[in-house]
Amino acid sequence: MLSKNKISEKKKYRTGLYYRLSKEDGDKIESDSISNQRLIIKNYLKGRDEFCVVDEYIDDGYSGANFDRPDFTRLYEDLKTGAVNCVIVKDLSRFGRNYIEVGRYLERLFPMMGVRLIAINDNYDGEAEKKNSDAITIPVKNLMNDVYCREMSTKVKTLLDAKRKRGDCVSNFVPYGYKKSLKNRSKLEIDEDAAEIVRQIFVWKMEGVSDQGIADNLNNAGILSPLEYRLEAGQHFTENFKRNGTAVWNSKSVYRILHCETYTGTMVQGKNKKIDYRSKNIVRMPEKNWVRVADMHPAIIDKETYDKVQTLLLKDTRVAPGENSVSILSGFVECGDCHGKMVYRTSNWKNKKYFYMICKTYKTDRSCSTHNISADKLYEIVLNEIRAQAEIAVRLELEIALDSKIMNK
Repeated sequence: MLSKNKISEKKKYRTGLYYRLSKEDGDKIESDSISNQRLIIKNYLKGRDEFCVVDEYIDDGYSGANFDRPDFTRLYEDLKTGAVNCVIVKDLSRFGRNYIEVGRYLERLFPMMGVRLIAINDNYDGEAEKKNSDAITIPVKNLMNDVYCREMSTKVKTLLDAKRKRGDCVSNFVPYGYKKSLKNRSKLEIDEDAAEIVRQIFVWKMEGVSDQGIADNLNNAGILSPLEYRLEAGQHFTENFKRNGTAVWNSKSVYRILHCETYTGTMVQGKNKKIDYRSKNIVRMPEKNWVRVADMHPAIIDKETYDKVQTLLLKDTRVAPGENSVSILSGFVECGDCHGKMVYRTSNWKNKKYFYMICKTYKTDRSCSTHNISADKLYEIVLNEIRAQAEIAVRLELEIALDSKIMNK
């Protein structure tokens, strides 16, 4: 394969070889495999000296329903700069299955850019003399590819829905603490090393440690984050939160674990849905539409503990900046007007830190007033009320004891 900078000026076509494969589109793994596509194109190139291969572009696992594919994007950038002026594919379905978009490239963009497209098995050559029949056959082939993609997308979606309702795991990645069974890839098994960390996270939360506090504990102990743990196991995907090139624990990763119902043995899927087979846009589904199937795999966290933690998470249990523990009243104070939660805030005045609470509704959309109250004042009010209630309780006990003595006489 030649370097883009070392192509002889005598060579007419600076050629990019494009391969694509997607199970989602219903591609046949054997006949449409990347290796098979490469073999067909290499055989085609034999004896054709007008083609100088600049590079190969491979989108393995990407649907042809749209052109938002990493290596196609790279190819298109090379086409725009002129580094490549010819593209060869096995057939038009490898190039794309979106009738409108494929037509736009063939009829408008590539002719305007001076790019030659060759689809070997479809006998299509962008620079060959056009036949009258081409005006019908090429659009029809593109339309058939589009229809095929739509039908396969529907079939795949129906199959996945059936598997979800059956409790089979259809995701490529499973929650931290689990792994896919080697005997049945649709079932989950406990990964004990990671599961022990999950259990400790729930213990810390039950003890009142904040999400960020839990993350700090794990980072200080040198525990690999879920991403780094998976990377070490040979799985590959990306994570934005990194420190010095390494993904670390943070409050969001802890929060996701604490909210994951799968740890109770219930398979929960269908949280997100793709809007259209031609688009990558995904929407979050309402919780009532999630697919839940109980007792599908061993539980890491018992249901009682999970439910208690969910109750704690509904409260304001965040640690104020510079503090090490959650306030004793966090999550228990509500606004007298809107009945929304009161949340902690801090301020500094003349080198002194002050703690106070304000209405969360006011903080969110200003639809209520601040109801600002000093934390010290609130503690004093609550403490006095507790003392008053305790005195009443003691007095009642004494009165009951006294009445009991009188009746016994």
